[in-house]
Formats: sequence, structure tokens, C-alpha cells
Amino acid sequence: MGIGPRDGKCFVETHVENAFIFQPCDGSPVTYFWDNTENHNKTMVKLTNFSPACEMELTIVGPNNNVIYKGGPFGATERIFQAEDVRRIRVTCTGENPDVFCQGFLVIQKTFCICCNDF
Repeated sequence: MGIGPRDGKCFVETHVENAFIFQPCDGSPVTYFWDNTENHNKTMVKLTNFSPACEMELTIVGPNNNVIYKGGPFGATERIFQAEDVRRIRVTCTGENPDVFCQGFLVIQKTFCICCNDF
């Protein structure tokens, strides 16, 4: 993928984003990251669940809405994942009481290439 080198230059960048997770434990997915580019990327995701009353499920979606990873439920813990060509990251929280709020933290580190086919 990519648009090819311009003037023989390619650029590799790394962005780090943090998101607080605060959503009902009712099974509704919330998208915390959405990449609308076609740039090749490698992404590391760190999911931390602070809620003993809720469990989190992580879904990482790639190109063409293909699910790259779907895992969980994870209780009050921390997990780290790495995937290629990530387009969306969403979290679903479930628990015995849907009125309780799931709380946690998401760190997304995305390294991507602009103007090159691979990196």
C-alpha cells in the first residue's frame, strides 16, 4: 500500500494516543480509535481495566472491516497487543449490572509510513 516515494523521500512517524475508558457495562461497543488513511502501520495497544465489576473485550479491526483480533473478556488487568494495518479499535464492557460504568485506560502507539510501500 502507499502512494509511492515523492522525490525519493519516505517518512516514518509514530503517534501515541491515550484514551480514558468510561462506558456502561451493558455490552455496547465504543470505538476509541479510527484510522481513515491507507497508510501501512504497526500498532501497539495497551488495555488496562480498573473495574472489578466489569470485564472488557478488545476488538482490533483492519482493512475491509476484517477483524484482526478479538479477545476477552478481561477482568481487572492489563494486556498489550500488537497488530498491523489497524483501522479501528473498540472496547466492549460487560458485567452483571448494566448500570455500572466500566473504567480503564487505552494507550495506542501507531508507527506508520507515508510515501513508501513498506517499512
